[in-house]
Amino acid sequence: MPVIVDIVADSSTRILVWQISEPEQELRSMLLLDERELAFLASIKVLMKRMQWLASRVLIRKIINTSEFILLNKTWNGQPVLSELGHHVSISHCGNYAAVIISKTSRVGIDIEIITDRVMGIRHKFISEQEKLWIQNNDDALQTLIIWSAKETIFKWYGKGQVDFRRNIFLGRFEVSQNGIIEALFRNEQVTQPIVLNYCICNSYVLTWLID
Repeated sequence: MPVIVDIVADSSTRILVWQISEPEQELRSMLLLDERELAFLASIKVLMKRMQWLASRVLIRKIINTSEFILLNKTWNGQPVLSELGHHVSISHCGNYAAVIISKTSRVGIDIEIITDRVMGIRHKFISEQEKLWIQNNDDALQTLIIWSAKETIFKWYGKGQVDFRRNIFLGRFEVSQNGIIEALFRNEQVTQPIVLNYCICNSYVLTWLID
């Protein structure tokens, strides 16, 4: 299992990204799974999705650094919860990559996206009218992908569902670089909160994360 990114963001927060190359059985051998998890794993019919599920849980084990069973629950809308530890966790996977961020103290979000231009086909669903004014080039697929990934990260950080990416999440202007910071605003009927995200562009993927 090659861990290709290991970021200690602060004294209580760590990020790992893994490029999945192992056979399924090797991944399973790294975990302790209860009957509920084994049943869920068996219900995943697509091999790559099973590999992503296993890889993300191995990363959780590596960050927490324990050989004991780790109880990972989900909220009503599918957000992962480390119930017994009280840690904040966010998970993302795409293709043969899995990414996990865990913090002992802060709410977190993470997203990883393979670099392609497919996001251009849905940009009308998540780009606000304000953002259209500063996007460097209407045909810039990479900047559009970073915007999508950033909004996915904020959605996971919020963790309560019912988020309109065009009407609840607003990104400030940013220039695309290898590593960067994006200022954003999350606003709905319950909360208005400024946010700062980090992102990096690697060989074949974009990674964004948020610690708040």
